[in-house]
Amino acid sequence: MLSEHDYYVLLSEKGLKLFNKIAKNVDIEELILAVSPEPITNITEDMKKNAEELLSFWKRGSAIPMEALKEIKRQFSGSRNLGALKREILVKIYGSYLIAEPDANYDFALEFCSRITASANEVLDVASGFGYIPAILSKKFKVYALDKNYNNRVVVKNGRAYIENTNIEIKRYFDDIKTYKDFCKAFWEYLGADLKNIEFIVADAENIEGKYDIITCFFGLNHVENWLNVMESIKNSVRKKVYITIYREYLEKFPIKFTYNWTKEIGVKIVNFNELYSFCKKHFKIKFEKKDMFYLIELEKL
Repeated sequence: MLSEHDYYVLLSEKGLKLFNKIAKNVDIEELILAVSPEPITNITEDMKKNAEELLSFWKRGSAIPMEALKEIKRQFSGSRNLGALKREILVKIYGSYLIAEPDANYDFALEFCSRITASANEVLDVASGFGYIPAILSKKFKVYALDKNYNNRVVVKNGRAYIENTNIEIKRYFDDIKTYKDFCKAFWEYLGADLKNIEFIVADAENIEGKYDIITCFFGLNHVENWLNVMESIKNSVRKKVYITIYREYLEKFPIKFTYNWTKEIGVKIVNFNELYSFCKKHFKIKFEKKDMFYLIELEKL
C-alpha cells in the first residue's frame, strides 16, 4: 500500500485561501522531517532553501504532498486532521504519475489503446511525434503516423540533441540518427513495434488527406497551434470513430519533478473541454471519461 508521501493533492480556490492562512508561520525544519520518506540526521541550508521554494509554489496553487499538508495543519492547530481542508481537495494523484508528462506515460498510452475497439485494419494517428501510440497499435493495425516535423534534422546544441525548429529534445541512441523520423524508428523498435506496420506521413494536422476508419490523437490537440482547425480536418477524414485525450484544465498545477514547470517547457496548450464538446456534438456521438489529469474521449461519426 502506498504511503501518503506518494500522494499530491490540488485544492480548490476556497481551500487555497484556507491553506495560505494556516501556512503563514511554517517551521521549515519540521516540515522537511515530516515530508521526507527516509530518516534525516542533518538538515542542510540547501534543503531548507528548497523546502521554502516548494512552500511558495504550494501557496500559489501548485499541488501539495498530502504529508506536507497534514504537517502544516498540525503546526497550525496541533492536529493532523484536515477538517474543512479535506472537503476542498479537487484531485488526489499518485506521485509516481508526476515523474513524467502524462503523454509520456506508457501506462496511460496502454489504457488509451485498449479502448480502440472499432472494427478496422488501419488507423491514422494525428500529431504522433515519437509517442507510444504507433508502436502499441502497430501490433494490431496498420498505423499511419502523421507529424509535420518528421523530416526535420537532429541538431546538437551545447551537447544536447534537439529536433530542428522545435523544442523537442531527444536522446541520441545511435550515431546514424539524422532526422526525427530516424529517431522515431529507433525508439519504436526499442518498444517492440512492428515497424512494417507503421507508415510515416509528413503533413500538418490541419490538412489531413484521405479517409480513415479510425483516427487517434493522444494529447496531440494540446501541442498544435489551432486545435479547432485540426478537429475540422479530423471530422472530414474519419469514417467511423475518433479517439482523443486532452489534458485537464488545471494540469499546470502539478509541476513534474517538483519545480520543473513542464507545461511551459514543452509548450502544452490547454484545450477548453466545453468548447471541444460543443464542436463534437454537432458531428459525433460522444462518450467521455474524466480522469484525474486528462479526458478520454470517444467520438462516433453521425
